[in-house]
Amino acid sequence: MEDRNYVQQMRDLIDQEAVGEYVSGVVAAEIVGKLKANDPDLLIGWLGAQAIALVHQAINERDRSRRTHARTAAPRSVFSAAAERHERGDVQPLYRLLDTHYAVNQENLRKPLANMNGGDLEFVSARYQERATDAAMEAAFFAALARKVGTGTVAEHFTEEQLRTMRASLRG
Repeated sequence: MEDRNYVQQMRDLIDQEAVGEYVSGVVAAEIVGKLKANDPDLLIGWLGAQAIALVHQAINERDRSRRTHARTAAPRSVFSAAAERHERGDVQPLYRLLDTHYAVNQENLRKPLANMNGGDLEFVSARYQERATDAAMEAAFFAALARKVGTGTVAEHFTEEQLRTMRASLRG
């Protein structure tokens, strides 16, 4: 049996399939379907090679989802409905802000809000500020493109080098 580089082979397959305009969920479903039918070893090998990263991503997504839910929880008038759903096994409706986890240092230690000190809170605040700044820069970049492009396309107005220069100028 040959040694396969599952990660590289999957990356190559994704590069072949996800081209032009596409919906990533549709492409993912097509790739998985093809692999199940034609090369299940690649799918299983890639999943095994990526298992830690995939579980890590799932944990982070769960934490994000819980934070979002806790921030936007419904008013008290729907508490009884949430409690009833909780009784049936749906724990999501009762997540509290104090129970939501955040990364509190460079090593990505996660703590519930209830256990955070001032330094932890400052770290979390700084991370949100960095993301806000990055998002504002991305918004400015795309707004500038939109002003120039109008009804045309980006490729009609800009080269790759021009886009890199423009993006770099926005970042300072």
